[in-house]
Amino acid sequence: MGWEKSDKEMRKRKAGEEMRRKRGGGGGAEEEEEEEQQQQQQQQQQQQQQQQQQQRGGGGRVEEEEEEEEEEEEEEEEEEEEEEEEGRLRRWRG
Repeated sequence: MGWEKSDKEMRKRKAGEEMRRKRGGGGGAEEEEEEEQQQQQQQQQQQQQQQQQQQRGGGGRVEEEEEEEEEEEEEEEEEEEEEEEEGRLRRWRG
């Protein structure tokens, strides 16, 4: 189940990147590198969380829900940061 969720998130993120590229007309190598680093960090976090769950013997339903909420909050924060960065880049370019 955890893998299905991460696959879904990766597809969603890639679709978002494609849209940004089309809107932004390229975006530059630095921006792509930053996004790749963020993706790698997020994947590492998810893998660590999955390993921790397995070590605890699956944890409990409540812990799982709390972790999902934390992940969603982190994703929202990352999206906000990306939007702010995009805004700065647009102002800088235009």
